Amino acid sequence: EFEWKEANIHNSHALFYLFKACDYWYYGEDIFEVLNISKIIGKLRDYAKGDFFEDFIRQYLVNCSFISKCILKPEPGKNEADDKKIADELKSLKDALSEERLQSILKLNEKLKNLSERDCKDVNIPSLALSDVKSDIWNCYYNVEKRGGVTFLHVKNSSSDMAYFDFAFEINGIDSSKLPLISFLTDLLTQVDTKNYSYEELNKRFAVSTGGSSFFPEVIEHKDTHKITLRIIWNIKALRHKLDDMFALMSEVAHLSIFENDKRIKEVLESTILKMESGFLYRGDYVVRSRISSYLLEGGKYASLLGGFDYFQFLKEFNSNFEMRIQEVKR
Repeated sequence: EFEWKEANIHNSHALFYLFKACDYWYYGEDIFEVLNISKIIGKLRDYAKGDFFEDFIRQYLVNCSFISKCILKPEPGKNEADDKKIADELKSLKDALSEERLQSILKLNEKLKNLSERDCKDVNIPSLALSDVKSDIWNCYYNVEKRGGVTFLHVKNSSSDMAYFDFAFEINGIDSSKLPLISFLTDLLTQVDTKNYSYEELNKRFAVSTGGSSFFPEVIEHKDTHKITLRIIWNIKALRHKLDDMFALMSEVAHLSIFENDKRIKEVLESTILKMESGFLYRGDYVVRSRISSYLLEGGKYASLLGGFDYFQFLKEFNSNFEMRIQEVKR
């Protein structure tokens, strides 16, 4: 339901509906049914009150007599054998070419190389002039309200009956040596048991009642004063009729999380390390830039402690000395 209400592919509603309309078209259905999705979701919600989905799974999956079996059998040396086969086929192809044909191919390759290396100034590539780019900035109008020492910024916007929240918790008063610990705390939240739910049940309830929940650090360096503001942002969204459930779950996580299961904490720790290592492989340039920034800029230093390479080193050291460090983390 969130996917359809947000209808967003690369910030384009049109692309979303185009691709969804194609799904209907492939099966000979009315492509304009994509515009009636609210009715379909309403029916599915009614079905969920009964045994429709259970019966569907039982009939078409559990009691289905059709079986498809696929076996993937590894074969040592297969890649090398395939490479050799291709090399032999290419050699046979080359040997069968006449000298004239071979020289023709070499000349085409040389022409392609020269084209790829020539100065871009010689290539007439269509481009936008600076005057073609709009210079006006979209104004985000919001209301400011203070209640109980908390500042609320309310942005009025059309959101298809969905509510989006960013809860900002300032952490400027915390010693910099403890900042990686704060980040790891946010990695644990929603991933450990609470007083009333196991972490598995908790995540199921979040999936049913919200459109997603995430934590991330925010480092702001003020332009004029160069003062650094550090925040942990809790980003969450929900359909309006699910807001009471959402806030109840947030309260459960914020006030009733239990950090006593050493085994679960280690699982989250190792999972976080693996995710960061995987991210490093695909975003090596970003890691290097942020690392250099941590040496040159105060904001870069804090960003590294909260979610960059310094945070990664903290996690690795914590994992290596888990038995000794876990009691300190719990305190």
